[in-house]
This record gives sequence, C-alpha cells and structure tokens, in this order.
Amino acid sequence: MANHRSFRLTRTECGHGLAPQSPFTRSFKRLLGVLALVGFVASLIVHVTALFGIDPPRLSWLLHVGVFLVFIPMVLTWRRLVLSRQTGLSMAEAKRAHGELFWQSLASVPRWGKVACVLCCAYSMTMGMAVGMAGGQDGKMIYSFSRGWLFFYLIPTVYFFWVEPRAREISETLGEL
Repeated sequence: MANHRSFRLTRTECGHGLAPQSPFTRSFKRLLGVLALVGFVASLIVHVTALFGIDPPRLSWLLHVGVFLVFIPMVLTWRRLVLSRQTGLSMAEAKRAHGELFWQSLASVPRWGKVACVLCCAYSMTMGMAVGMAGGQDGKMIYSFSRGWLFFYLIPTVYFFWVEPRAREISETLGEL
C-alpha cells in the first residue's frame, strides 16, 4: 500500500544525485540564460514594432534560430537532472520524484517571474488579430512568430536563472546524504 505521507525526496528514493558541476558548465549555463534574456528582449522589441506597423529588419528572423539554441539545452539539462534522480525507482515513484523536483525548483522563481511566464504563455497562445500590424506580409509573419518567440525565450531565461540552479542544488544535496 502506498505511503500517504508528504512526499519529500531522500537519497534512497531518488538515486545517487549528480556530481558537482564544473565552473565551465556553470558559466555556460549562465551564458545560455543571458542569451535567452537577450532573445526575449529582442523578440519583445520586434513584436512591439510589428504591432505598431513598423516592418522589422530582416535580421529579426535570426531570433527563430536562437530559440533552438536556448530551448534545446534547457530540455536536455532538465532531462539529465530528472534521469539522475530515477536510479532504482519504479515508474510511479520516478514520476512523483520528477514532480517534486519541479515544484521545489519552481519555488525559487520570484513571483513576478511566475506571473510573467503565465501572462506570456497566455498571450502566446491567443490567436486574436492585432490592430496596426506591420503592413506587409513579412510584418504579419514576424508578428505571428514573435508571439511564440516571447514564450520560447522567457521560459529558458527563467529556467537558467532560477529553476536549474535550484534543481541542481536539491540533487547535489540529496547526493551528499
């Protein structure tokens, strides 16, 4: 029968944790966070200019490539953190451990960051028409894409600045038990 206590992870429940992170890896993750933040600000500028009818420069399409440069490493590092905790766990325990790590890590995000993520997600998912979009077809395309860019840059920004460091700290602490 399942234990109905509040689920707090221990070393026996989560495996061996992670090895300490090298200074290069920490610096690289900070760089990814900064790139995600720069991408978010740039996509916000492109989005607002397209909203007001100003055709953004052609180079703004580079933001489309940049999304993959920050989003894929975010997914891979989270996957590594989660898999490192699942040694010897049943599927149900692994899912529970993953959920607990997620919620404990998310607690480190400031309230304004959580609100910004929710609002950005809701805005990115809306498909309403904007009044005053850029006149050309390219401007309308940029406007449509930039809504998605906002979301796909903001989430890695929050992840690399708050969630990943906290999740790693939790995993390293459990590894020392």
